[in-house]
Amino acid sequence: MPFPLFSKIRDNMLKLVGYHLNEGYCVALEKFLMSQTAQETSIEKLILQGNSLKDDSFAAVLTGLLQNSKLSHLHYGANELGSASNKALAKLLSISYPHSLKSLVLSNMKTTGKPV
Repeated sequence: MPFPLFSKIRDNMLKLVGYHLNEGYCVALEKFLMSQTAQETSIEKLILQGNSLKDDSFAAVLTGLLQNSKLSHLHYGANELGSASNKALAKLLSISYPHSLKSLVLSNMKTTGKPV
């Protein structure tokens, strides 16, 4: 695990609430999530709340989740949501393999850019 924040994974859940996550952390998180595809310990629940995430950073995280077929809960709140993350989210929701996403929570978002 390249960053100490990833040590917060417990019971296949990564809960990051109130951490200021810059672009570097998000790119590292994207790569980490991509590496989870073949492991038994894939993240099933991801909570990103109040992290000062920007649109492009959330899009990177979503890209990392594209290969995670075990993700069942995604909670994203009090961050930024714009056209880049909307496109990445649409792609995540339309992937062809059977996935197990049961819960998607988007709350208290700051929207940016033009609607897609």
